Amino acid sequence: MSGEADIVVTESQHIPTSPPQQTPLQQPKQEQQQQEEKEQLQQEEKEEEQQQEEKEQQQQQQQQQQEEQQDEKQKEQEEEDEKQNEQQDVKQKEQQEDVKQKEQQQEDDEKQNEQQQEDVKQKEQQQEDVKQKEQQEEDDEKQNEESKKEKEALEALEIEQKEERENEKEEEVQVNEQDEEEETQVNEQDEEEEAQVNEKDEDEGPPPGWDSLPPPPPLSTPDRGQMVCGSCHRLLSYPRGSKHVQCSCCQTVNYVLEEHQVGQVMCGSCQVLLMYPYGALSVRCCSCRSVVYIGDHNKRPPLSEQQSQACRPFSISH
Repeated sequence: MSGEADIVVTESQHIPTSPPQQTPLQQPKQEQQQQEEKEQLQQEEKEEEQQQEEKEQQQQQQQQQQEEQQDEKQKEQEEEDEKQNEQQDVKQKEQQEDVKQKEQQQEDDEKQNEQQQEDVKQKEQQQEDVKQKEQQEEDDEKQNEESKKEKEALEALEIEQKEERENEKEEEVQVNEQDEEEETQVNEQDEEEEAQVNEKDEDEGPPPGWDSLPPPPPLSTPDRGQMVCGSCHRLLSYPRGSKHVQCSCCQTVNYVLEEHQVGQVMCGSCQVLLMYPYGALSVRCCSCRSVVYIGDHNKRPPLSEQQSQACRPFSISH
């Protein structure tokens, strides 16, 4: 239609500017024709406009349809993407759950292993405790048996020592009686000899050149003491106050005990007189290696007290 309109326009343009002269009757007809032509043109233009509008509407509709289709496709694509994302999320969650389950399983296994190890340790500890208790009971039984044996030995020693004391007392009584008899006899003889000597002295007097013998030198001085070497049994002299003395013969170092520090006890097995630091609870015999327990039944006073008692004047009973 647009092409036809162009043609019409061109025909109208080529109308001669100077039309031929017409008659008065022909002029209204021409005007009518021109009006009709104008109306046609206008109508054609309207139709063309309508057609263009229709085309534009169609194009718009097509564009809208295309856009709608694109939107639908986008939505579908988005839905598919969402579905895929959801599926991926589900898979990731499943994987995470699987990993968590595995980790939880590993933790449970480790806890079970630790619990088993603790159970084994507890069992071992219980076994060790039982063994220790059994060993302790055995040791206690051994100690009880040893203590019983020691008590029995001490009781036997006490019985033997009581018997020895009784025997010693009897022997001392007998010896004292014999000593008293001998002393009386010796005193009688001395008195007789002194009487005879006095009679001779009174008759003859002292011989010419007679001098009294000097007294023997003392064995020990206040500044020096004496002791017997424990190894070679030689008599040693040492400055008083020394705690150790070395033997010049065998080079043995001897421990010095003063008179007030020395105790004496008889060995219950071999009857050897033993010396020990006064205040000790037991002494091992150097001869039979038996242990002698020191108590009130066999404890003797220190050597200094014994010596002081021996130095007292002996009284003779008449």
